[in-house]
Amino acid sequence: MNQKPLPSKKWYDIASWLATQTTFSFVAAPFIILGFKESLEVWARVYYYAIITTFSTLAFFASPAKTHVRKMLEKRTRGPGPRLSRTVSTESLDGNSRTPTLGVSADPGRDLDEVVKEIQDGVDKVRRNSIKKNA
Repeated sequence: MNQKPLPSKKWYDIASWLATQTTFSFVAAPFIILGFKESLEVWARVYYYAIITTFSTLAFFASPAKTHVRKMLEKRTRGPGPRLSRTVSTESLDGNSRTPTLGVSADPGRDLDEVVKEIQDGVDKVRRNSIKKNA
C-alpha cells in the first residue's frame, strides 16, 4: 500500500521548485551575462542569499535537529506498506561483484554506438522530410 501524502506536500513541492530555480539563477545568470568581478558584485547586492540559505540548510541538517526530523519521518512512515532499505550494487566492469560501477555502463562502447545511430537516424529523417518538402 502506498502512503497518502500530507495536504502540505503541494506547498512543499512549490517551495522546493522555487528555491531550486532561484538558486540556479543566482549561481548561473551572473556568469552568463557578466564577468567574475561583476558577478561577485551582483551577489553582494542581493546579500548572497543563495549561499547563505544553502549553508544554513546544510548546518540545520548537521545539527541535532536532524535527529528530530528523522524521528518525525519515522513516526509518519511506520504505518502499513513497504519500507525502503539500501542494497549493494552487484554490477561491475571487471566481473568482480565487489567492485561497483557507480552508474557506469558495463559496455560503454555499445551505448555510444546506439547514441550515434539514433543521431544518424534523426538526421536522415530530417533530410528525407526536407527533400519531400522541396520536391
